[in-house]
Amino acid sequence: MKILYFANPLSPHDAKWINAISKNHQVEVVAEANINDEMYIDRGVPIHAILKPYQIMKSKRKDTLNKISQVLNEFKPDVLHSMYLVPNAFWADEVKGSLPHIITTRGSDILSEYPSNYFNVSSKSKPIIHLIFNRKLRASLMNSDQVTCTSEAQSKAISKITNTNCAIIPTGIQVQQIMTLSRERSTSGVYEIFCPRYLKPNYNIHVIIKAFKQYITKFPDSRLTLMKGSGQYAIEIETLVSSLGLTTSVRFINKMGLSGLVQTYSNSDLVVMIPESDGTPNTALEAMVSKVPVLLGKAAYDETLFSKNWVWRLSENSTKQLLEKLLEIRNSETEFLKKRLTQAQNIVISNASLDRAIDKINSLYANFG
Repeated sequence: MKILYFANPLSPHDAKWINAISKNHQVEVVAEANINDEMYIDRGVPIHAILKPYQIMKSKRKDTLNKISQVLNEFKPDVLHSMYLVPNAFWADEVKGSLPHIITTRGSDILSEYPSNYFNVSSKSKPIIHLIFNRKLRASLMNSDQVTCTSEAQSKAISKITNTNCAIIPTGIQVQQIMTLSRERSTSGVYEIFCPRYLKPNYNIHVIIKAFKQYITKFPDSRLTLMKGSGQYAIEIETLVSSLGLTTSVRFINKMGLSGLVQTYSNSDLVVMIPESDGTPNTALEAMVSKVPVLLGKAAYDETLFSKNWVWRLSENSTKQLLEKLLEIRNSETEFLKKRLTQAQNIVISNASLDRAIDKINSLYANFG
């Protein structure tokens, strides 16, 4: 079968599915024109970097649509698959004709970014732009043959827009590879807290830092590890760390591949993330498989995967409540932690493996074969 993806080669989530599917199908990818060499998609997969920012006026989309049509004529796909709703599904919907179209939402697209994902508009134009984007999004969903989501919250959000069939399929993680890479924690004498999310405002990194500042007054043997970032928020975070006198207790590390991440999980005593909105975070699942305690924020997480019986959750993303949970976990009995961590690992193995996700996607493709 031939599958044409509208996807982001720089997204590890998109790449995991595409790389796995490419082993048994012919696949090609239509992507944005500004991709670079930091791609996660395997080198053997053809990538057409032709998508420009989505413009409301069709005349401004004509050149891009012509290029997509050329790819369709040459590749002759059996199925179109859009990963990420806006604008990937918009492009695919315009060119699909009679081809089956599957849309996969990732969480931030339907839960937070939509409908403000527009290009170069003035404030006076926003109401009109939002109205048009609402119509485009609804039409793309209604015209699709299948929608997949990574969480129950996304499914509920989509159900408010359309009654299009929606299947919940977590992106999935490489369970066996992670378990093979996992190792015994090094005995450095430092209590390691790791936040694997990027330095973006939605992830509330500033709240984590402020809570950590109070936490180390009780447990000075601790260190907080954050991912390096760029942009204004990253600058503000680095400034906050310095102003609170935490430069020796907070470290910033570069983006890593799976092997580096698993090693970091293995050397951590706790993984924490408190975004304003979230889907099914692979970083949390990876930490759970690595048998590290996971502390999540107030976002509407899927209880099947992230029950309070095996992960820790906040009811509000406040410094006060985060500090309370940090102290609670630190003071937990060893046997209590072991039981919860084993349960968390088993849940991920049973419900969120990459192999399981790929089997489900292949079943969907087979329906259109």
